[in-house]
Amino acid sequence: MTTIRNGVDGEIDEDRLVEMGYLELQSVNTRKYYYVTPAGQDAVDRTIYSGRNDGDPFEKTVHKVYVEYTARHLRNQGLLVETYYEPMAGGMIFDVAAFLPGDGDGRTLAVIAEVVTNIRPELMIKHYDDLASFDGVRKMWVVPHTDVVHEIIRVLADTGRLQTVPHRDIENYARLSEQAFENPREWRFVGGRNLVRMVDRTDGEVDR
Repeated sequence: MTTIRNGVDGEIDEDRLVEMGYLELQSVNTRKYYYVTPAGQDAVDRTIYSGRNDGDPFEKTVHKVYVEYTARHLRNQGLLVETYYEPMAGGMIFDVAAFLPGDGDGRTLAVIAEVVTNIRPELMIKHYDDLASFDGVRKMWVVPHTDVVHEIIRVLADTGRLQTVPHRDIENYARLSEQAFENPREWRFVGGRNLVRMVDRTDGEVDR
C-alpha cells in the first residue's frame, strides 16, 4: 500500500477498493497488509511490482512478507542479499539469495531460501532439485507452520528425494530438519512466524 499511496494524489478509499475486488485485506502475524488482486493489477497495467528484487505480482502477501523478513534476517548477519534471484545458469529463481562479500565487487553465494506457503507437489520437487544443485550452500525452507513442513517431506519422500519421514506429532523445526535431511546444517526448515519475531526483536534492539 505504501507504493500505491506514494504513486497517487489525494486519499485512497481502501474499503472501496476491497469492495471492488482490487485489494484483499490479509493478516500476517497480526499485522494488516493489502494484496493487490489480479483485477487490481489489470487496473494499473500490472506496473506496481515485478521481476528481480520485487517478485511475481500475483504472489500472496504472506509470501512476500516472509521473503522480506528472510532477507532482513540474512542482512542482519552481514550478508549481501537479493530477492527473487536468478543464477547465471538460468532455469531457476530463488526467493532469497545471500552472499558473503569479497574483494572489490566479488561475492560468494552462501545461502539460498525458498518461502513455501502453498503446497504444489511438482513445484516442491523442482525447488528441492534446484536447491540441491548448489553444494556447500546453506538452504532454507521458510514456512508458515509445521504442517507445511510435513507436507513437503511427504512429497519429497514419495519421489525418493528424502529417505526419512519424521512422525507427524513433531512440531519442532530443528528436529524436523535433523530427521529429514542427511545434512541438517546445510538444509533446514524455518518457521516464518519465528523469523518475523526474531527480526523484529533484533531490529528493535538496533533502533534503540
